[in-house]
Amino acid sequence: MLVKNLIGSEPVCFVVIIWLVYLIDIVLPLNLNLWGIRPREVAGLTGIIFSPFLHGSLFHIASNTLPLLILGVIVRAYGRAIFWEVSLTVVGIGGLFAWFFSSPGIVIGASGVIFGYWSFAIVYGLLKRSVKSLLFSLFVLLFYGTMIFSFFSLYANISWSGHLGGVLAGVLCAITLSKVKTKTPSV
Repeated sequence: MLVKNLIGSEPVCFVVIIWLVYLIDIVLPLNLNLWGIRPREVAGLTGIIFSPFLHGSLFHIASNTLPLLILGVIVRAYGRAIFWEVSLTVVGIGGLFAWFFSSPGIVIGASGVIFGYWSFAIVYGLLKRSVKSLLFSLFVLLFYGTMIFSFFSLYANISWSGHLGGVLAGVLCAITLSKVKTKTPSV
């Protein structure tokens, strides 16, 4: 099922798009990173939509690619509707959190989305308690559990608020979606 979700899926498309945007920004003198989140500026609100697609360096985009792909595939394994709900919520709420609480400058990158997928996968799995969801939670904890330590190293050019906003949005989605019951048709 994971392989089926990986091929031609939304997480793969997202990764392809961020790489295309990055390459276009290198080839053409557009300076697309100016479209990122500019904290507490009304004009900077549009960056909430664009910032996950923008990356400042090859190292930045390369370090986001694999976790975005793997965690995105895990979230997508729960279904297309859940993937989109989690993605849009994490981008919106996580981006708004970064807009309110980031230091002055421009916030770019998909790491807020990665942190949102990370927290969603862990919390949703624990709340749903199905074999599939618990295995996904265990996998994420084993392979990405150390992401929690990124909150203890506050580097000047890394948006802790973008990461924390993503985590909070992912947890919110997990709690909300785990309470949704599957409707059975009445006979």
